[in-house]
Amino acid sequence: MTLAVRDISISLDGQKIVKGASLAVSSGELVALIGPNGAGKSTLLKALAGLLPYREGAQNVPVSASTTSIRKAARLRAWLGQDAVIHWPVTVERLVALGRLPHLDAFQAAPHADREAIHQALSRTGCLHLADRPATHLSAGERARVLLARALATGAPFLLADEPVAALDPAHAFHMMDLLAEEAKAGCGVLVVLHDLNLAARYADRLVLMHEGQIIAEGAADHVLDDHNLARSYGIRVARGPHWLVPVGRSEPEDRPFWGCSLCGLHWMKRSGTLQRMTQHIPFHLAFPVHDLAQAEDFYAGLLGCLIGRRSSHWIDFDFFGHQITAHLRPEECGEVRSNGVDGDAVPVRHFGAVLPWDDWQALGRRLGDAGVDFLLAPRIRFQGKPGEQGTFFLRDPSGNALEFKSFADPSRFLPKGLMMITLEGKTYLITGASKGIGAASARVLLEAGARLVLHYHHDKAKAADLLADYGPERVHMLGADLGDQDAVRALFADAVAWAGALDGIVNNAAAMPYSGPEDAIAAWDADWDLVWRVNVRAVADLCRAAVLHFKSEGRPGMIINIASRAAFRGDLPDAMHYAASKGAVVALTRSLAKGYAKDGIRAYCIAPGWVLTERVAPRIESTPTALAEIPMGEAAPPAEIGNIIAFLFAGLAHHATGATIDINGASYFH
Repeated sequence: MTLAVRDISISLDGQKIVKGASLAVSSGELVALIGPNGAGKSTLLKALAGLLPYREGAQNVPVSASTTSIRKAARLRAWLGQDAVIHWPVTVERLVALGRLPHLDAFQAAPHADREAIHQALSRTGCLHLADRPATHLSAGERARVLLARALATGAPFLLADEPVAALDPAHAFHMMDLLAEEAKAGCGVLVVLHDLNLAARYADRLVLMHEGQIIAEGAADHVLDDHNLARSYGIRVARGPHWLVPVGRSEPEDRPFWGCSLCGLHWMKRSGTLQRMTQHIPFHLAFPVHDLAQAEDFYAGLLGCLIGRRSSHWIDFDFFGHQITAHLRPEECGEVRSNGVDGDAVPVRHFGAVLPWDDWQALGRRLGDAGVDFLLAPRIRFQGKPGEQGTFFLRDPSGNALEFKSFADPSRFLPKGLMMITLEGKTYLITGASKGIGAASARVLLEAGARLVLHYHHDKAKAADLLADYGPERVHMLGADLGDQDAVRALFADAVAWAGALDGIVNNAAAMPYSGPEDAIAAWDADWDLVWRVNVRAVADLCRAAVLHFKSEGRPGMIINIASRAAFRGDLPDAMHYAASKGAVVALTRSLAKGYAKDGIRAYCIAPGWVLTERVAPRIESTPTALAEIPMGEAAPPAEIGNIIAFLFAGLAHHATGATIDINGASYFH
């Protein structure tokens, strides 16, 4: 079932509030309607609820005055409005019971099913203890939960909620969104107006962004909440983490979008016609001593503008440009900060800070100067006109902790050797065919990046055993299995999960490549086609299926990387046509996975190597001097290069490449 409007416009008091908007909500999905104040979100929501007349294309659609139509509409759409006022001192239970009115005839007493629905709604929203309290004696948060209970009691197939978490503390906001998500999971279509972008990104299946009465973006959170859309609609810059974003300032009107946050991401965008490097670093945590928490709050929140997180009488968390810093009340730890000579300046050797965009650095320096800050080192430019030109200044907080704020004239000079440093610490992956060739080389690359691995082997386990010896049983687990045996394949995945606890991704690398063509004996032909299909296709499909179900049951994102071949696109010789056909199937399988499960956070990629210098291929190259003639680079790819690509993808640096096939064949073939 779908609730939809198409090309609607709404005017209030002669002013057009919504302009040509089209929106549909289907059963079982939670859609978040977001946008700045005055964008038209609530107005569009009321139109979908049947509470406002609107113009659809060239046709006016009035609000129906028919009792039958109103009752029918109320059974279809439950409404949770914004800033609802309760005027009568009825009990909470009676207020929630009003949600069942669309199902009752006039003067009909509520049957058992309705009483059960009322009880369930009160229970789910944590309001049972409020059942006998007058509804006019509720706090703002309690009132919000009671009104949600009334909407849930309706049992309508669609629930429309206008800023339901506006009056709630964070814990109750999460609870409210959990309830709405449960409704969607149970088959209800939920459309909710939200101002909290993090909640929207966390819970919504789809985001709809409005700006000046129009829908300007719709889709997954990582698409809708990109820097361009946020700058255009909200006029802000944000710092990003894996599952959060924090506004850090207004965007620059002449150059939107440009920056997100410097130290946590350096999200450099197009500026003055130049596309500059974009990268993202992992947020850090820093704890430091202070002698007075109130003074620390004045400095970090009041002067620097840091948001305050959790706090107690002994410590305060601050959001420091997208990173967490914690001031601990430990006056005995506060002492003199020593300095060291750097390019003629006495630089505090214990300090922290942030690398800012050039204009932001200048603006912060001016603001601190205007506030009368006594700089340790006043704002200055170092290496002016030379590579590495940078601005810097130092100051102390009230407890003597030193901070440096700096900026680079050329942002690419910031850690030029470490911009793409990859770490996979805390991640666990399964690799098939890890006993030799691409699998063994890729395993070593991933282990060097910090990953834990389950290494599959068939007959030969020598190289897998070498990795176990090098990295130890805490990092490496070996499992033998015949991938031609379907039961063994399924047991392999179960055993991998049993050891790992949970997997973050799999690499389907193992493959069979016998040689038999149409001219060979039918028995060999049949046996080879059967083997190739069991190992190269069915085993890959079974492992992909197990991975998808595992990721979904764990409620976590996951990655699938399937090793295909250039033969999938250009074909192969007749005696290897079964291999080429199987790799074509792997490509189609991977694309289907990417398309079907992207919304669940599951990414799927193909890597299609050509000649790779493995133990199996090396003798063929040596015996056939012309084998490499077709490769413009004149050499086969080293197996570790496939491992490098796998590590890059597992690091989450190319989520939007899901479904893609990456060629690695020295420019010998393009598809």
